[in-house]
Amino acid sequence: ELHLVDLDDALDGLLGDVADVAVCPRTRHLFLLSDQSHRIVEARISPAAVELLASFDLTLDEGEKPEGIAFETDDVLVIVTDHSSQMLRFRLGAREDDASES
Repeated sequence: ELHLVDLDDALDGLLGDVADVAVCPRTRHLFLLSDQSHRIVEARISPAAVELLASFDLTLDEGEKPEGIAFETDDVLVIVTDHSSQMLRFRLGAREDDASES
């Protein structure tokens, strides 16, 4: 069954767009990636609404744009950028030390 869920005003103000989305395997929270805002938003979704839980600004080089998001493990989030030789890895709750070469 398909449900249309509108992003509420809080999410709409944080995300200039939604470029990609991933679901955390452990919490089932949505992680929405904005390439325009350079931001990740963590949210909980129900059939009626989207609840904002947290937002994280990405620190990227000038001109670099986040393109995709996925979970590597239950607690490691991976972001790929338009620089084809890099990806960012984040442990939920803290960023891992270095960007890793792909």
